[in-house]
Amino acid sequence: MNISPMQVTYARKHYPIATYQVMDATDITLPEEHFDQIISIEAACHFYSRTAFLKSAYRTLKTGGSLILTDILFQQNKWNDYWLIPNTSRIINLFDYQKMFEQVGFIVNVMEDITEINWVSFCNYLCDICEMRELAKNLKDSVIAYISVCLCKPE
Repeated sequence: MNISPMQVTYARKHYPIATYQVMDATDITLPEEHFDQIISIEAACHFYSRTAFLKSAYRTLKTGGSLILTDILFQQNKWNDYWLIPNTSRIINLFDYQKMFEQVGFIVNVMEDITEINWVSFCNYLCDICEMRELAKNLKDSVIAYISVCLCKPE
């Protein structure tokens, strides 16, 4: 599922074994209890509303199903202004982030801050290997947390 028709066309051409649909993840138009599992990698921070995405995922997950995601909490600065992270989706601390999941109805099985092993390593790569020191520093300073989460729709 992807909101970009161009990306779905590319995926269908290069990876025909899977099924793809152009769809907004904040408004999934599939039936209730459709999926056993939903995986979202570095996408939720870009959605107009993380809460709308979570509600849509919750509705379409089967009872006992799981939502696995990685997400990034950004500080607002010139490197990630509204063009990257909509203000309606901006979260500035882990407490509010976890509370959002619980308010939708999910059980939080795992919520781990993996900033050091993921984001910082990426920024170090940009700095050391690609010699993009300014970009690396600014990206590193922009992130509050890079989170890995496993949620469950309760029985």
